[in-house]
Amino acid sequence: MVVINLRNKVIPIDFGEFQLEFSKSDENIEKMQSFAQDLQLEAQKIVDEDGKGDVTKAREILKLAYNGIFGDGSFDKVYNLSGQSTVDCINYFIEIMQGVEQEQISKESQELLDRYLGK
Repeated sequence: MVVINLRNKVIPIDFGEFQLEFSKSDENIEKMQSFAQDLQLEAQKIVDEDGKGDVTKAREILKLAYNGIFGDGSFDKVYNLSGQSTVDCINYFIEIMQGVEQEQISKESQELLDRYLGK
């Protein structure tokens, strides 16, 4: 008999004062990737224009991203924690994406996958 170790269905995101949970569903991962592309474009505009880019548009995308991925009210928690800084919220979102990516495939699973794919 083969016993399968079930993996946790969520990844906790700890902000110290509160915690968000990222559902590891395919749909949620695709949402996060889509929002990340939109945010990257807006963040680059802000950088290219020495901070004079459309911060309001970036904040709107962030709000949709946080609330769409982590649930209603998530953006407000992160935005208030950041001192109402859109740039900091973008940076937090990037950190979350990197952490989720690292958590998605454990080291053992990656080694097994590499072995079977001949890498």
